[in-house]
Amino acid sequence: MPIFIAELVFAVALVSSVSLVACLYVRYKLRRCHCPATTTIGGEDSKISNNNDEEDNNNNNNNNNIRVCSVQKETPKTRHDLEELKISRARVFSYGDLERATGGFSEESQVGRGSFSCVFKGVLKDGTVVAVKRAIVAPDLKKNSKEFRTELDLLSRLNHAHLLNLLGFCEEGGERLLVYEFMAHGSLHQHLHGKDPKLKEQLDWIRRVTIAVQAARGIEYLHGYACPPVIHRDIKSSNILIDEEHNARVADFGLSLLGPADSSSPLSELPAGTLGYLDPEYYRLHYLTTKSDVYSFGVLLLEILSGRKAIDMQYEEGNIVEWAVPLIRAGDIAAVLDPALKPPADLEALKRIAAMACKCVKMRGKERPSMDKVTTVLERALALLMGSPCNEQPILPTEVVLGSSRLHKKASQRSSNRSCSENDMAESEDQRFEFRAPSWITFPSVASSQRRKSSASDGDAELKNLEGKSNQAGNAACDGLRCLEEEIGPASPREDLFLQHNF
Repeated sequence: MPIFIAELVFAVALVSSVSLVACLYVRYKLRRCHCPATTTIGGEDSKISNNNDEEDNNNNNNNNNIRVCSVQKETPKTRHDLEELKISRARVFSYGDLERATGGFSEESQVGRGSFSCVFKGVLKDGTVVAVKRAIVAPDLKKNSKEFRTELDLLSRLNHAHLLNLLGFCEEGGERLLVYEFMAHGSLHQHLHGKDPKLKEQLDWIRRVTIAVQAARGIEYLHGYACPPVIHRDIKSSNILIDEEHNARVADFGLSLLGPADSSSPLSELPAGTLGYLDPEYYRLHYLTTKSDVYSFGVLLLEILSGRKAIDMQYEEGNIVEWAVPLIRAGDIAAVLDPALKPPADLEALKRIAAMACKCVKMRGKERPSMDKVTTVLERALALLMGSPCNEQPILPTEVVLGSSRLHKKASQRSSNRSCSENDMAESEDQRFEFRAPSWITFPSVASSQRRKSSASDGDAELKNLEGKSNQAGNAACDGLRCLEEEIGPASPREDLFLQHNF
């Protein structure tokens, strides 16, 4: 009996000790909560105690602390997202700093205006010239906030030589500001359609094709290297910016979406974009894939070649696709070229670009090429325009691509990038399972030919069919498509650095 009583006392003492330690631990954790130690609730300080009833006041103190901490836990998810973005490479600016940098967002500092935002030129305290994109305060604040969050989230993670570089952001109250590096030469739209004729003259054929190549590389990175792929949804000339060295940057990711890895499983999204550049299949059926960006880029190519706007009602045929495609298929490339520029002595390179533009703007997305094929054609056309042999694979200046540590399989990315013609389905398994550069840092300029050999050969069968059809249309159209077939063929193993680093 005494032994039983001793064991019972020991058990009670042990339970009491554990309970006391647990209570002290909980109280310690509550005091270390991210809330002020002296928070007032209901007008009474949580640390005030009453000498008459010390125990009750201690309990009230604990309850107050618990209630304060629960308020902290109920903070909106957007605040948590902001904390994540602070860890990323995006810098957080204060509204006052950006207001001073832009002269109070004066009209003199405004360099551009869109449907949902204005762009101002500013100078930071350290002398850095920046572009500040300020969202226009609208009744649909939720929509503006979503576009702001989308662009901020994507640009803080993507990094490529031909994507606009995000420097930081500001979100205070109702103000939403994005800070970019300043593009000294404005947009491609300003050069092609601006009031100053000197701007258009600055873009000769070599520079125009170079800008097309660089923009294609930026979009190819979004489709083929980002994981999952990114669909821009608003490719147009006003979103292709030109820096001080006349290099192109793809900008404005406010409408962008993360796409499916497999193009056979399109997203079902309401149409968004700019009329004239909008994929008709996406507009009618609400099927969104990376091929929707390919259509928009095809319109951009026609715009670069002709100097005409995507939609210009001063012409009888206001839509550039309806006007240019029949002329190109008939072999009348000279009628499409911009009259403001003297045509090159050899039109072969521009014929190839025009033929590829026609493929990009096909009505069915499955019949359009992927961006890696488009980039290959443009690079070889640029090589030919600059006097390089037709069958050589050009090597552009080195582009360092960052932002992903994943190993990108060619097969997984080709599922969204591959042209889905019947002949493509017969491609050998060895060609399909070819790896992209498995590295933190990828150098497309060095690996461009190896990276695109298989994708270039994918289009051979389809292009032969196109050549057969063009024979019925006439010898002129046949010549253009035959050159395109030769161009898509595998690159020569001999690669010379024939492009200078001033592009």
